[in-house]
Amino acid sequence: MSFFLVFFLGAISTISMLKIVKCSQHLSRLYGNTCLDYGDMAESAFGHSAYPILVRHKSKAKYFVNGCLLAFQFGVASVAYVFVVEHIQEILHYFKVGVDLSVKELLLIYTIPTILINFVRSIRAVTIVCLIGNIFIFASIGLILEELFVAEHQWKDLPAVTSFDGVVASAGSLLYSFEGQAMVLPLENKLKHPQDMLGWTGVLSTGMSLVTIIYTYCGFYGYITFGSAVQGSVTLNLPDTTVNLVVKILLVFVVFFGNVLQMYVIIEMLWPKLKEKLEVRKCRSVTTLLLEYLFRVAVVCFAMLWAIAIPNLNEIIPFVGITAGMLLSLIIPSVIDLIVFYPIQSKSNSRIGMLCIWIASEYCAIGR
Repeated sequence: MSFFLVFFLGAISTISMLKIVKCSQHLSRLYGNTCLDYGDMAESAFGHSAYPILVRHKSKAKYFVNGCLLAFQFGVASVAYVFVVEHIQEILHYFKVGVDLSVKELLLIYTIPTILINFVRSIRAVTIVCLIGNIFIFASIGLILEELFVAEHQWKDLPAVTSFDGVVASAGSLLYSFEGQAMVLPLENKLKHPQDMLGWTGVLSTGMSLVTIIYTYCGFYGYITFGSAVQGSVTLNLPDTTVNLVVKILLVFVVFFGNVLQMYVIIEMLWPKLKEKLEVRKCRSVTTLLLEYLFRVAVVCFAMLWAIAIPNLNEIIPFVGITAGMLLSLIIPSVIDLIVFYPIQSKSNSRIGMLCIWIASEYCAIGR
């Protein structure tokens, strides 16, 4: 069942991302906005709506979207912490070191290096760190795919459909995995030709197609290899060999470095407004810098509390996907698209938007 769900939700997520780009470009052409982020686009859509009730609530729309983005980014950071710690636990078990440490204890220890790396303030430094992570991720994916392909498969003994709860949890995990709405508009704003994002062979469609294929391969082969024993990350099921140990170590570094970018997004959304208030009060530059570092510590600790509250990948990934992920990937893009294009678009396009809203609402209602 999840095999087909990957393609279905991948297609729906791609359509929603295309809606975001089309709405942004349409609003930019009409009202002269050169660059719009997700929150600004929601505010512009409500502010220029033909319905006065929506115009009155344009600021609330922006705050709601930005709030969902923050919730999702914190969720992603929490998942990253749990992911790293569970893999560190596997590595320690391999070397028979610190095997008695629980996930929560390791999370508290892991807080220290996470705080230190998030003291990086330069976007150039963040980019270099993420580049190192990307090199590691390509090597890790190649080794994982090879391991799954050559392993013994038990597909004849597995059911085609497990349970309804399993389908809902799978949908939450997939929506978490496909979630890229927060990065779509920043990427489009950086392109020399923004129209390259659209179309069947555009940047967005091509990228999402490749991602869907990789997810399908890993999910399908992971399930027929490990069956119902498959864990929140398929790498946790890999046998304790030297090659797989290298994969786990690489992934720990990948996620550790990638966390800097996740935190950077959160800090850039919140800190500038706080900094403006400090400048109004004429705080000294040293005091402002110290408060910024304290703020970074607070952001990391808040995300870490989420991870400690749900220290299990099988639970935290669907939770993040079915809540903030669902809103950002299905409901909000469709609502904004209807507000912007409903007066001028065909009935068929309106039905697609309503379908996305209905699917998302049903999953939010039944998700647990």
